[in-house]
Amino acid sequence: MVHASPSCHYIMTDSRSSADSGSIDRSGEGREALLGQLRYLTDELEALENVIHLVPEGLRASRPTPDELTIKEIFGVIATLDEEVRRPRLERMTQADEPPSFSESDDADEIASARDWNGHALDDILERVQSGRRKLIDTFEALDAAQWDASATFGKEERDVYELALHIIREDSERLRTISYRLHDSTLTDREGGLPT
Repeated sequence: MVHASPSCHYIMTDSRSSADSGSIDRSGEGREALLGQLRYLTDELEALENVIHLVPEGLRASRPTPDELTIKEIFGVIATLDEEVRRPRLERMTQADEPPSFSESDDADEIASARDWNGHALDDILERVQSGRRKLIDTFEALDAAQWDASATFGKEERDVYELALHIIREDSERLRTISYRLHDSTLTDREGGLPT
């Protein structure tokens, strides 16, 4: 979780943001646990929203290195994946008569470069993130037990709905961790007089 103190320090713990790397519990309790982690990521996003506005626009829209996405681009990738990749795939794999096949075309760099996320207002991006995530969670919650067993091929890997949920949790936990560390680094610059307090 991200906490903001009066001095704008950010601390993230991932005790609930990461999923167990062992076997997946495919019981009703296991499904609820996965849904709980997806919901918790929404809480993480809300926590980040409360502190990210303290960071100057120049840092929100700047890449630390050419190979690293900006904060705005990372949020934009999450929004695009939820809206255009994850939810449509989930709907298709749970409604198809035969397991569908998808290419692993959710490359973050390609998604980020396809849109000028840095030219969008931050509030607009964050609203898309929240809207897309709420709709994705609603879709997961509407599934019955049998639909959670539905599967699809992603590239060369087969996943059922449990594994898809786990994949999303792991990917977004890492993205939120990157943003949190980026915000923390900005406070170190702040102490050196580089950012307004």
